[in-house]
Amino acid sequence: MRLRNLFLFASLAGAALCNAGDVRPLTLKVVATADTDEVHPDSAFDVTLTLENPTNTVESIRIPDCGWDKVWRSSNRHVTWDAWDCDGDDQVTVEIQPHDSYVFLKPLRMFVDGISKETKLDFKMGFKTSAFGKVLWSDSIKLNVTP
Repeated sequence: MRLRNLFLFASLAGAALCNAGDVRPLTLKVVATADTDEVHPDSAFDVTLTLENPTNTVESIRIPDCGWDKVWRSSNRHVTWDAWDCDGDDQVTVEIQPHDSYVFLKPLRMFVDGISKETKLDFKMGFKTSAFGKVLWSDSIKLNVTP
Protein backbone atom coordinates (compact mmCIF):
# COMPACT_ATOMS: atom_id res chain seq x y z
CA MET A 1 0.00 0.00 0.00
CA ARG A 2 1.37 3.35 -0.97
CA LEU A 3 1.81 5.72 1.97
CA ARG A 4 1.48 9.42 1.45
CA ASN A 5 1.11 12.30 3.85
CA LEU A 6 -1.74 14.65 3.17
CA PHE A 7 -1.25 18.13 4.50
CA LEU A 8 -4.35 20.17 5.05
CA PHE A 9 -4.27 23.79 5.91
CA ALA A 10 -7.12 25.88 7.17
CA SER A 11 -6.54 29.38 8.36
CA LEU A 12 -8.37 30.31 11.50
CA ALA A 13 -7.60 33.99 10.93
CA GLY A 14 -10.51 36.23 11.74
CA ALA A 15 -12.33 33.67 13.84
CA ALA A 16 -14.07 34.91 16.93
CA LEU A 17 -11.54 33.16 19.16
CA CYS A 18 -9.45 35.53 21.24
CA ASN A 19 -6.92 35.25 24.02
CA ALA A 20 -8.28 35.97 27.48
CA GLY A 21 -8.34 39.72 28.03
CA ASP A 22 -7.34 40.38 24.44
CA VAL A 23 -9.52 41.67 21.61
CA ARG A 24 -7.45 40.58 18.63
CA PRO A 25 -8.45 37.40 16.80
CA LEU A 26 -6.45 34.23 17.25
CA THR A 27 -4.61 33.11 14.14
CA LEU A 28 -3.70 29.44 13.79
CA LYS A 29 -3.07 27.00 10.98
CA VAL A 30 -4.71 23.57 11.19
CA VAL A 31 -2.66 20.69 9.79
CA ALA A 32 -4.01 17.14 9.39
CA THR A 33 -1.61 14.45 8.21
CA ALA A 34 -2.99 11.07 7.14
CA ASP A 35 -0.69 8.06 7.18
CA THR A 36 -2.16 6.76 3.91
CA ASP A 37 -4.51 7.63 1.07
CA GLU A 38 -5.48 3.99 0.39
CA VAL A 39 -7.94 2.44 2.85
CA HIS A 40 -10.15 -0.61 3.21
CA PRO A 41 -13.71 -0.35 4.57
CA ASP A 42 -13.75 -0.67 8.37
CA SER A 43 -9.92 -0.67 8.55
CA ALA A 44 -8.29 2.05 10.61
CA PHE A 45 -5.87 4.70 9.42
CA ASP A 46 -4.22 7.41 11.50
CA VAL A 47 -4.64 11.16 11.13
CA THR A 48 -2.25 13.36 13.11
CA LEU A 49 -3.76 16.73 14.03
CA THR A 50 -1.65 19.82 14.66
CA LEU A 51 -2.27 23.49 15.37
CA GLU A 52 0.50 25.77 14.17
CA ASN A 53 1.08 29.33 15.35
CA PRO A 54 2.58 31.38 12.50
CA THR A 55 2.34 34.64 14.49
CA ASN A 56 4.90 36.48 16.62
CA THR A 57 2.79 36.16 19.79
CA VAL A 58 1.80 33.32 22.11
CA GLU A 59 -1.67 32.01 21.22
CA SER A 60 -3.89 30.20 23.74
CA ILE A 61 -6.87 27.91 23.22
CA ARG A 62 -8.97 25.86 25.63
CA ILE A 63 -9.79 22.27 24.76
CA PRO A 64 -11.20 19.30 26.67
CA ASP A 65 -8.42 17.60 28.62
CA CYS A 66 -9.14 13.92 27.95
CA GLY A 67 -11.86 14.24 25.31
CA TRP A 68 -10.04 16.48 22.84
CA ASP A 69 -11.39 14.42 19.93
CA LYS A 70 -14.66 16.28 20.53
CA VAL A 71 -13.20 19.51 19.06
CA TRP A 72 -12.72 17.79 15.69
CA ARG A 73 -15.30 16.99 12.99
CA SER A 74 -15.34 14.99 9.78
CA SER A 75 -17.39 16.44 6.92
CA ASN A 76 -18.26 12.98 5.57
CA ARG A 77 -20.49 10.74 7.66
CA HIS A 78 -18.75 7.67 6.18
CA VAL A 79 -15.32 8.78 7.46
CA THR A 80 -15.21 8.86 11.25
CA TRP A 81 -13.60 7.55 14.42
CA ASP A 82 -14.76 5.93 17.64
CA ALA A 83 -14.86 8.60 20.32
CA TRP A 84 -13.13 7.55 23.48
CA ASP A 85 -14.66 7.65 26.94
CA CYS A 86 -13.90 10.70 28.99
CA ASP A 87 -15.33 11.13 32.49
CA GLY A 88 -15.19 14.85 33.00
CA ASP A 89 -15.56 18.26 31.54
CA ASP A 90 -12.08 19.43 32.51
CA GLN A 91 -10.60 21.95 30.13
CA VAL A 92 -6.92 22.56 29.53
CA THR A 93 -5.36 25.70 28.15
CA VAL A 94 -2.88 25.06 25.38
CA GLU A 95 -0.35 27.81 24.81
CA ILE A 96 1.37 27.72 21.44
CA GLN A 97 4.58 29.69 21.27
CA PRO A 98 5.32 31.94 18.26
CA HIS A 99 6.25 29.94 15.15
CA ASP A 100 5.71 26.69 17.04
CA SER A 101 2.99 24.05 16.97
CA TYR A 102 0.87 21.86 19.20
CA VAL A 103 0.44 18.23 18.13
CA PHE A 104 -2.59 16.56 19.67
CA LEU A 105 -1.63 13.77 22.06
CA LYS A 106 -2.32 10.88 19.74
CA PRO A 107 -3.50 10.44 16.16
CA LEU A 108 -7.18 9.87 15.54
CA ARG A 109 -7.72 6.24 14.51
CA MET A 110 -10.17 6.94 11.70
CA PHE A 111 -12.01 4.55 9.39
CA VAL A 112 -14.32 4.45 6.40
CA ASP A 113 -17.49 2.61 7.33
CA GLY A 114 -18.51 -0.44 5.30
CA ILE A 115 -21.85 1.15 4.35
CA SER A 116 -20.41 3.36 1.64
CA LYS A 117 -19.95 1.68 -1.75
CA GLU A 118 -17.77 4.52 -3.06
CA THR A 119 -14.25 3.74 -4.30
CA LYS A 120 -13.16 7.35 -3.81
CA LEU A 121 -14.15 9.46 -0.83
CA ASP A 122 -13.41 13.05 0.12
CA PHE A 123 -13.65 14.48 3.60
CA LYS A 124 -12.53 17.55 5.50
CA MET A 125 -11.39 17.85 9.09
CA GLY A 126 -12.91 20.67 11.06
CA PHE A 127 -11.72 22.22 14.31
CA LYS A 128 -14.18 23.75 16.78
CA THR A 129 -14.00 24.79 20.41
CA SER A 130 -16.61 26.45 22.57
CA ALA A 131 -14.81 29.77 22.11
CA PHE A 132 -16.21 30.23 18.61
CA GLY A 133 -19.45 29.15 17.02
CA LYS A 134 -18.50 27.71 13.66
CA VAL A 135 -16.42 24.76 12.52
CA LEU A 136 -13.25 25.78 10.69
CA TRP A 137 -12.69 23.26 7.91
CA SER A 138 -9.50 22.02 6.34
CA ASP A 139 -9.00 21.35 2.68
CA SER A 140 -10.38 18.09 1.35
CA ILE A 141 -8.61 14.77 2.01
CA LYS A 142 -9.03 12.30 -0.82
CA LEU A 143 -9.08 8.55 -0.10
CA ASN A 144 -9.06 5.56 -2.41
CA VAL A 145 -11.26 2.83 -0.91
CA THR A 146 -10.26 -0.68 -1.95
CA PRO A 147 -12.21 -3.85 -1.07
